[in-house]
Amino acid sequence: MSFELLGINLCLLSFCYFAMHQITQLRHKRYVSKLLG
Repeated sequence: MSFELLGINLCLLSFCYFAMHQITQLRHKRYVSKLLG
């Protein structure tokens, strides 16, 4: 496996992780607002 491919895979993985983190945070905020509201 070449280093270029490894770098691309790492970028994709970190991007996916960041996106999932943002989505879960949004869901959590909505859930909390439902509980409070």
